[in-house]
Amino acid sequence: MEENFSSQAPELTKKESTHPYADKLQENLKTQRRMEVLLTSKISTLSEILKTKTDTSEFIAYTPEENLKHTDYEIQKIKAEGELNILKRIIQEKVNYYKQYMVQFEKDIAEVETKFKNTVSIAQKSTKPNVIKLLSEIKWDKVDNDDEVKIAVYKQLKKHV
Repeated sequence: MEENFSSQAPELTKKESTHPYADKLQENLKTQRRMEVLLTSKISTLSEILKTKTDTSEFIAYTPEENLKHTDYEIQKIKAEGELNILKRIIQEKVNYYKQYMVQFEKDIAEVETKFKNTVSIAQKSTKPNVIKLLSEIKWDKVDNDDEVKIAVYKQLKKHV
């Protein structure tokens, strides 16, 4: 029984695709998706070659070299199917990780939007050496321009104050 190798890689919902991290995910998956297309094409081509040989084998006697070539095609097809299955699992895992990250990111950014200024204010009043050092090392322009950096800074400050 032949497996269906059409793309089963998960797609992002409209909301997920507008998430700031979606471009990073798509860029990260670009090579894997290209490889998925190539492996699918290879399997299809090998299937056609093997089908042609099977269909005509009743009428033609093949040499040992031709039989060996046929066996090599079968091995290539089996290997390509295995690679494709592994690749699909990798893509699925990356997309699932992204979706979990997105949910956590949304929670974190909501918390940051409501509590960041207050946490920074408390940290600025702190006399703890580690908090003073942390505040002095923060690149505030990056915090203002990158939500992921802002979340990381918030979590660090929250942990120390």
